[in-house]
Amino acid sequence: MASSQHEERRPLQFGLRSALLGLTAYGVLWALAATAGPGAMALLAIGTGLAIAAVVHVGTFFWISRLPKPFLWRLAAVAILVIGIPISFWIGAAFQYQVSPTIKYCGFPFPAAILVLENGLWIDYVGGLHVVLVNILLLTTILLLPVLGALLLRFLILGRGTQRA
Repeated sequence: MASSQHEERRPLQFGLRSALLGLTAYGVLWALAATAGPGAMALLAIGTGLAIAAVVHVGTFFWISRLPKPFLWRLAAVAILVIGIPISFWIGAAFQYQVSPTIKYCGFPFPAAILVLENGLWIDYVGGLHVVLVNILLLTTILLLPVLGALLLRFLILGRGTQRA
């Protein structure tokens, strides 16, 4: 489909009906996962976290791309990611905390490994690389939230049609 240069693009809009329909479908998903068991609930919780993380990452750079002068905003977001990914890797993979005298968790917010004290030795039960990647994505999302919040606040205060940076 070819579009003409003079064709006006309408922004994607969501109304109350769409929001209620989405929330209802999501509630049904949670109910189905609850009846399936704790594994399904954990999978849905992780999937929800990843979806929110993806929305924050994509949304941040989407709003930056809509600015008239995006260089400083893009620089700030990329700098946060460049600094935040190693920090997130350390917290998500190497950070250890003891939950009981015989159990240590390695990685936050989801344990990438669990260390159990058995016969005086710490035995590790590794969760896998996917847990570390989820931790990194969620932690970098937390670091990007202030940039996204500032962008949204900027658009609310200055409006969308302004040409100020």
